[in-house]
Amino acid sequence: PMAPLVLGLVLGPIVETNFRNALAVSEMNPGVFFSRPISASLIITTVLVLLWSWRRQVQASSG
Repeated sequence: PMAPLVLGLVLGPIVETNFRNALAVSEMNPGVFFSRPISASLIITTVLVLLWSWRRQVQASSG
């Protein structure tokens, strides 16, 4: 699909810059990304979706 590729190319540098700025402001403490409920919930949701996708892929290949 073309839309995710374009979004990644456009937003990638912006996200990376802001990620580095957040780490610099927090003195390299990654806990800053879990300090707000919305950011923590987005990170947890992302991890769960990735794990769910990986699990389905493993199940499909094994049986």
